[in-house]
Amino acid sequence: MEKKQPWLKPLHMLAQAMKKNKKLELIVYAGILAAAALLYVSTLGAGHEAKLDAPTAAQGSETVTEGERQVEKRLEEILSCIRGAGAVRVMVTYDTTEQIVPAMSVDTQSSTTETVNGSGQTVGQTQSESKTPVTVGGGDGALVLTEKQPEIRGVVVVAEGAADIFVRLNLQSAVQTVLGIGKENISVYEMKAADRSE
Repeated sequence: MEKKQPWLKPLHMLAQAMKKNKKLELIVYAGILAAAALLYVSTLGAGHEAKLDAPTAAQGSETVTEGERQVEKRLEEILSCIRGAGAVRVMVTYDTTEQIVPAMSVDTQSSTTETVNGSGQTVGQTQSESKTPVTVGGGDGALVLTEKQPEIRGVVVVAEGAADIFVRLNLQSAVQTVLGIGKENISVYEMKAADRSE
């Protein structure tokens, strides 16, 4: 006769009790179903979050704002005017996003304390500073001091005529002039035939 494993004994006792008590049997099955459902929902939620986070992680700060898309559009228009360039596509990537710097009201408070004890006089000075955004007419909107444009990481230019070295250099030079970035941050490639305008 085969010897039972010690960890099976509690399960065997539970099975015997379930046979005798139908209420207990229903409670155990309901618990197993609830645990299975919870496990399923938690893995489904984790998978969904991973799918949502994956593009965000891959894109980083690549979510394109209207202003950034406008820069790409204008570059495409001007670069396509260069002799021999043909159709042009441009992608600009950024290290930072556009930042709005509000005007701040600075309130500085100073206080001096004197303490006299048996060994002499001690003087201490404390200074606190608080900043609050300046609002116009007591409204909710803060007064904007300046807007910092996003820092450009790099530019990719894809053009029909980029096989010609002179066209490629002209495209690179134009992007460098317009955006004020180094040549090392600009890549120019020839457009594949399927994407060329007819």
